[in-house]
Amino acid sequence: MARILIVDDAKSIRVTLRKFLSSAGYEVDVAKDADQAMRLMAKADFDIVVIDIILPRVSGVSLLKVIRAESPQVLVILITGTPTVETASAAVRSGAFDYLTKPIRKEQILKIVANAIRLKELDDERRILAKENQAYQENLEQIVRQRTTALRESEVQLRTLINTLPDLVWLKDPEGTYLSCNPRYERFLGAKEAEILGKTDRDFEEADLATAFHEQDRLTLASGNPLVNEVEVTFADDGHRELLETIKMPMYDSEGELVGVLGIGRDITERKQHEALTQLQARRAETLQELSRSSETLDELAFMQHGLGQRKNLPTAVSPLFISSEATSRRPSNLRPGRTAPITINTIRPKRPVSGRKPCASMNRWFSTITPIISIGTACLGETPN
Repeated sequence: MARILIVDDAKSIRVTLRKFLSSAGYEVDVAKDADQAMRLMAKADFDIVVIDIILPRVSGVSLLKVIRAESPQVLVILITGTPTVETASAAVRSGAFDYLTKPIRKEQILKIVANAIRLKELDDERRILAKENQAYQENLEQIVRQRTTALRESEVQLRTLINTLPDLVWLKDPEGTYLSCNPRYERFLGAKEAEILGKTDRDFEEADLATAFHEQDRLTLASGNPLVNEVEVTFADDGHRELLETIKMPMYDSEGELVGVLGIGRDITERKQHEALTQLQARRAETLQELSRSSETLDELAFMQHGLGQRKNLPTAVSPLFISSEATSRRPSNLRPGRTAPITINTIRPKRPVSGRKPCASMNRWFSTITPIISIGTACLGETPN
């Protein structure tokens, strides 16, 4: 409920008006002069002040001006027992809500106070909304500044990141016009970004290559998926060549609208050279293995041919290969003069190589099959193998 202050030097007026307003549910305080009124207003917040124009020492109009200056939200109703045009004009000019003349009827004062309360409520709502709107505007401006700063910092970080990449990065609109690029791409085209933006591949490349690039962009947009390709290019800044793996993909904004084609080119020259060297080394290793297998096969064939070709004197032919010291140091008691000691497979041991070669695993495998050859040789000489 609203709080009302009545200022009048006549006690009867103070008591009567307080009774009228209290019966309507208002909280009412009274003061007999301007000084007492200002002390009360310093301690409490009032919605309406009813002031008699004629007061001791300080007039009601002067008090009205002070209240309007210090508490503009408070509504003031002036009352007087001697109304004149001058006092009414002064009240209006000073910002009084209404002007009443004595004697004051209950219905009259209640109606004016009710109107003042409604106006006060509307004015309070307006001021609250104005404060909230001001706070919102200030907060909105702060939010906009913060987000603008964050966006600017994000753009700087993104630009720094793109410029630091060792890859070529570029962006074109759907018609093939350059929208952005990084320093590596500037080196490729031999121009600064400011000179590249707004132009197309036809401004920097030969017609055939520009047409090929444009076709790749068209296929990328048509498929809606990344397009990977390998292309060898010449850098315009120093003329060196690089083999690039290019990835082109459609780029969309936050609202899903197509921006254009984003391209990234990575130098794969060293990777391709390493792959070629690895393949060459693998083929070389396979060739060496094949040569090694062929050499072992030739040794085996040579051994067989040598052994079969000397079967009439097989012990003499075989013994130079691998004959143990046991076979050469002992002479059987039944060996007749002029005859060669019979050789069995047990007398052959890998002691020293033939013609400077080391014994190989494949040669040892042939020892298991040499027994029939020795048997044939000894049979031809008329000996019985042990």
